[in-house]
Amino acid sequence: MLSVWWKGIVFLVFWVPFLIAMFFRELIPAIVVSIVTLFFFRGLLSWTIGLMTSTGKTHVEIKENGIGFGTDKADWWIFADGIRKLKENAWGTTSIYHHNGTVIDILTEDLNDEVRNEISRGMEKYLADRKKPNA
Repeated sequence: MLSVWWKGIVFLVFWVPFLIAMFFRELIPAIVVSIVTLFFFRGLLSWTIGLMTSTGKTHVEIKENGIGFGTDKADWWIFADGIRKLKENAWGTTSIYHHNGTVIDILTEDLNDEVRNEISRGMEKYLADRKKPNA
């Protein structure tokens, strides 16, 4: 996930000192700018909070054409035939890239053979659909 948010993190490193200095000069505009910044970076904020509170284990579930992810149960689902790339990272996670732009990082040890096979079938179907000429 860090590979997705690196631009936002670099931006915030330079933006936060500016906001702190702004609080001492103009309080109301600083509060408004802070709220707007939090709104735009809410995904980064939720990812950071989730990273700090995570138990580390991901529950992965397969049903029909979908793959579900969650901590205790599968509460977030994606279509398996929309997965376009599976990448094992050097730090022990596997990134699953979906065609809608979603990137899911889970521990490599949480992916058993059944899940890998389902992801491979979904990737093959996605690539086959992309190679078909438009009718």
